[in-house]
Amino acid sequence: RNQHPTMAATVLAAPRPEQSQPCSTQRFEEVDLGAWLRRWLEVHFADVALATSASYEIRATEAYVDSGEGLLVRSATQRTFGATYDLDLVVKWRAHHRLDDRVLAEARGRVKVTD
Repeated sequence: RNQHPTMAATVLAAPRPEQSQPCSTQRFEEVDLGAWLRRWLEVHFADVALATSASYEIRATEAYVDSGEGLLVRSATQRTFGATYDLDLVVKWRAHHRLDDRVLAEARGRVKVTD
């Protein structure tokens, strides 16, 4: 089983989201979560074994944000947070069916997760 950093470690290691200009009322601040989400998907889905046995292996090969955006809305006065998102995510995978050391069959595909 592959060892991956915990969510807390990923958040600390991921680049800080770029901050946009505060709203005209100066009470809320919007932070784009796109860069953080791309990094999180790379860490948790790049070449990760999803299922493995002696006769087969299924691995995620790539994951990315296909379209959409995610925002973190932060209140300057009440110190509260809220997140809004409208994202389409794609996870690509490949599978191998083996007999001894020979590959009998191979498959590739993708899963699209829409909001």
